Amino acid sequence: MATQVTMNFLQELHRYQEEQPYEIFGYPNPDSPIISNCEFKAVDGIPLHNAREEMEKFTLDSTGFMFLNSPSKELLTAQAIEDASGGEDAINAFVQETIGFVKEALHATQVKEWPNEVKSGRYQKDSEDGTSLCVFDSLRYAPCSLNVNEILITATDFSYKGGRDRMEMHLLPEELQLLQSGKYRAILVNAWRPLIKVENAPLVLCDRRSVKNEDIVEADKVLPDKVERGAFVFYRSEHQWYYLPDQTPDELTLFTVWSPQNGHTSSAYQSLIANLPTEDLNSPRRESVELRTIVLLPV
Repeated sequence: MATQVTMNFLQELHRYQEEQPYEIFGYPNPDSPIISNCEFKAVDGIPLHNAREEMEKFTLDSTGFMFLNSPSKELLTAQAIEDASGGEDAINAFVQETIGFVKEALHATQVKEWPNEVKSGRYQKDSEDGTSLCVFDSLRYAPCSLNVNEILITATDFSYKGGRDRMEMHLLPEELQLLQSGKYRAILVNAWRPLIKVENAPLVLCDRRSVKNEDIVEADKVLPDKVERGAFVFYRSEHQWYYLPDQTPDELTLFTVWSPQNGHTSSAYQSLIANLPTEDLNSPRRESVELRTIVLLPV
């Protein structure tokens, strides 16, 4: 039986037919509040399905996400990630191991991590939802804790054009030539792993086959140094949402951030993502890491 949850969606306002939704971060200075024309609405009673009941049905080509039983021999700790004085070797070993898991699971020709907003090294900042975010090159660590009074917020990193721009930004000329040859295609895939058993704010994903093009609206994410093309989603009762209860560090979640196939939303957008609040205020906050990768696949 599905759990009933409340989630936030972009309102279907007439203005979005005339002006694009936008969010401006860090203006006029880094600690300024977000400036936005986005208005959201809370929708109650959304069914949230237990993914453990049908694990075999989830694939990147179908639902847009999948779960792997892939215990890590290089599992990180929060201390190793947050310790600015060391830990690079441990993090690099974990990144390379995760790349291996992705390559094997997807039968990929090549998998490469793509960096966050810094060239190298570790730094800490506040993420857009107010949680602490620690970044080491392509790896993101964001402790997350939600209670029952907080509402799930759906998010998608890139629109179709935004994902293509980001992919082309990080591929080498010779890699782009491989794509232009028609023998290979590239997708953006994130690999998400908890560092401890998830008892608070589990990851929530939407079967992208249940999302239509008209459910999605492109949005500008205006950063101090660039503009990224993200997307918001309008509520539809046919959207199918899933989560993996009590996910352990042995279980790796892969989800598509962008795919080059055009047309249906199931090929153009990542699985929509949110975090599930908990009624247990004493539950430990979620600790997880997320690696962003570009995957080259034979056609």
